[in-house]
Amino acid sequence: MVEFLSNFEKYTERLIYQNDNEATYAAKISVEDTYINWYDTNDKVFNKIRAYDPIPGAKTELNGQIIKLFHASLDSMQTELPGKVLNIDKNGAVIATGNGTIKVKKIQFPGKKAINFFDAYNGRKINIGDILKNIKRGE
Repeated sequence: MVEFLSNFEKYTERLIYQNDNEATYAAKISVEDTYINWYDTNDKVFNKIRAYDPIPGAKTELNGQIIKLFHASLDSMQTELPGKVLNIDKNGAVIATGNGTIKVKKIQFPGKKAINFFDAYNGRKINIGDILKNIKRGE
């Protein structure tokens, strides 16, 4: 901090100011934007979860409840029914997408805090083989 403040001019001379004429408007995020489509590609599902992590969270449906998923990473390429939970361990859950799988570390149930998938599995809130569904638009 002392170095930064003593050399403030050195750092500020490299600033590049935004050209307001080239700026673009970012539309407000709608609730439907946060819905995961499990038939999308690995990259699209991964990027959606990553984009809405931690707020507002990417949403999907499990047993009639809308849940949120956090901390995703790309996983091996194997095909299964999109949205199917293939494995759950201490590192998270492996979930099938349209063309492969992703690994998701955390899950949040309605009105609760986000928890590790393994804790949700041990608490019998989710099981291997469960199907995460696409939320119908307008819900």
